[in-house]
Amino acid sequence: MAGLEDSDWIVALAPRLHDFGPPPWRVRAAMDEAVKEDQARLLANLAPGSAIFAAVDADDNPLGFVTLRTDRDYFTDEPAGHVVDIVVSREAEVRGVGRALLAAAEALGQRSRISLADVECLCRQRAGSTTLRTGGLHGGMDAHVEAPPLVSSSFAFLQLASGSGAIKERTMKSHKVNGGGGIQLHLVETGNPNGRPILFIHGLSQCWLAWSRQLSSDLAANYRLVAMDMRGHGFSDKPREAYADSKLWAEDVNQAIKALRLEQAILCGWSYGPLVILDYLRHFGEDSIAGLNFVAGITKLGSDSALSVLTPEFLSLVSGFFAVDVEESVNSLKSLLQLCFVTKPTSEELFLMLGFNVLVPPYVRQALLSRSFDNDDLLPKIRKPVLITHGANDAIVKPAIVDEHLAGLSHAQTHIIPNVGHAPFWEAAAAFNQRLAMFAESL
Repeated sequence: MAGLEDSDWIVALAPRLHDFGPPPWRVRAAMDEAVKEDQARLLANLAPGSAIFAAVDADDNPLGFVTLRTDRDYFTDEPAGHVVDIVVSREAEVRGVGRALLAAAEALGQRSRISLADVECLCRQRAGSTTLRTGGLHGGMDAHVEAPPLVSSSFAFLQLASGSGAIKERTMKSHKVNGGGGIQLHLVETGNPNGRPILFIHGLSQCWLAWSRQLSSDLAANYRLVAMDMRGHGFSDKPREAYADSKLWAEDVNQAIKALRLEQAILCGWSYGPLVILDYLRHFGEDSIAGLNFVAGITKLGSDSALSVLTPEFLSLVSGFFAVDVEESVNSLKSLLQLCFVTKPTSEELFLMLGFNVLVPPYVRQALLSRSFDNDDLLPKIRKPVLITHGANDAIVKPAIVDEHLAGLSHAQTHIIPNVGHAPFWEAAAAFNQRLAMFAESL
């Protein structure tokens, strides 16, 4: 239990909250002392419905802590859990400590039937040597939480099935690969290491978590599933420049294929993802791959023809994607997510999606949408099998684009999924996965 014996190091770690740099009108030393005093008071007298989780390693070295409280949701008046502070030591950075703390917080909420309103995290990291201690819990909340331990190279992925409370778990590996221009790319891998690889490439302002309903599915029994964070996204590097050059994007895919030895992989790209796939094909050809799956994809940017396949509702949001004003940026990304679905995600799912959308800096979104090129010349040259997947009610990329693609890809198979929008792999995951498996089996 996180008790008095933990007080000293938890209080000492609290000033990490200010490492981002205090505002110029504040004195850092005074801020540090204030937050230490506040944390000490909290430890000495936890309020009802509050909790502190402390993460330590096998040698009892402190790694970090998270402070939680229970309050009433402003809109629904239902009990809701809130993360007050989460702090990770500098030495424990990039080891999954923060994720494990959030996992424990969510586990507590599930056991107590309290939703975690401010944070929803479906990505968990595990290892065999880390323990997690909990502080006192009051108000009838269950104090026992099984804490996920930590590693930097592999972790367990938990997908909470909407409405059912069922959890599927897959062991995953995390990779870092040097992409075009030497930037570091983040990828995750799960599934059958001897199966045909499927490399998933997400869309604008998303991350690998977009593919959670594939990575945690039965596809993992037969296929080696790898999902990439594109440059500028997720845990990949986010340089200010290096987004305009097609060769750099091509190198990203090529280096991922080479470094992870993805022999004769299927490249599956969503929305912006097919643009990256076509960058790869332009510079490296198709000999190293087995097939392509374009999901609600586009093939060109920066022309009237490119704009004609995008809906007015989506185009009206674009200026907000570039905004540096936080409220404007977040509102535009919320609207983007709402356009993606016919069936609205749960609030927890929406918070998660919004979280990884906000991780992408506005300058990245602007750079990606400022590219100007047309890949339609490549389509008739593609000889490998192609599957085109699209939601019949896509409110971002008009379904009519499928006919445009078929004009250049006469041999392509199509899968139009009824009653779903721009993210068919999420809304109709079972149908999407089944059709992708059939396509893979045919290669």
